[in-house]
Amino acid sequence: MTRQEARERAEEIEPQAQDRRPGVEREMQPPAEFIRDDYRGATSWTGRSRS
Repeated sequence: MTRQEARERAEEIEPQAQDRRPGVEREMQPPAEFIRDDYRGATSWTGRSRS
């Protein structure tokens, strides 16, 4: 998905709100929507061990 396609898709999605904080994503109503399949997190920790 290109950035332009992601922007267009984001404009189609109406704002969402929760009555409460569910604590578990699968309990969210409406469910969370993920737009970008190609998202990569920061790579600054790549190769480092967690301590």
